Amino acid sequence: MTTFLALLTLLLFALFAGVLVYFLTRIAQTLEAIGSREPSTIGRRSAYPSYLARIALGVTAIEKEVSALGPQATRLNEGLGGLAGGLEALKDSVVGTLKAVEKQGGA
Repeated sequence: MTTFLALLTLLLFALFAGVLVYFLTRIAQTLEAIGSREPSTIGRRSAYPSYLARIALGVTAIEKEVSALGPQATRLNEGLGGLAGGLEALKDSVVGTLKAVEKQGGA
């Protein structure tokens, strides 16, 4: 019985290893297809040889364009914080005015 279980374990391990190798090979082929040079349609090569290079170029361009947003967002938040403080003061002033009007109207 133990020999049967040992052989079954060995067979299942070999099956697992085979399936693992198969899928890892498929993943590697897919990544290679993504990263390989695209076929030339008119006889000239693309300036960016692979889809991965194009993606990297796009990410770099986006990062460069968005890099200016950080400091501007900080300045905007500071300005909005000052505006919120001014609106609080305005609210207090309006509330005080309304209370003064109620006192005058009640007298």
